[in-house]
Amino acid sequence: MDATELSVLTGVRVGVHDTYDRVVFDFEGGAPGYVAEYVDALHQDGSGMEVPVAGEHRIMLVFLRAQPEEELGGEGQATPTVRGLKLVSYFEGDTRFGVGVDARRGDGRPGFRVTTAPNRIVLDIAHEAADSAG
Repeated sequence: MDATELSVLTGVRVGVHDTYDRVVFDFEGGAPGYVAEYVDALHQDGSGMEVPVAGEHRIMLVFLRAQPEEELGGEGQATPTVRGLKLVSYFEGDTRFGVGVDARRGDGRPGFRVTTAPNRIVLDIAHEAADSAG
């Protein structure tokens, strides 16, 4: 991929496993760089407007040098852990995507990890709150 080209976020899907739920972000043109972190609220780049998403906690993923496909979809998917999915904004070549989550067991935020493959980024979210694991 040329340095001036953007990856295209083509799909988002959710899967349920025994101890975690998985959100898969599919890309055309290769998996972009990313930043993933818990945030207090989701805000659009540029306007700063807050974007609501279901769930007690919010994970923000910023896909660097990536744009969303016009008919992205996937926002209606939910599980007991993944409560909401929301395309937050596309601004200056970066795409922000929010994932609202609830812990199934324990108080606090569930732990998560991000892995990559050539054309996808995978977000695994534990069912149990991180501070209640023992």
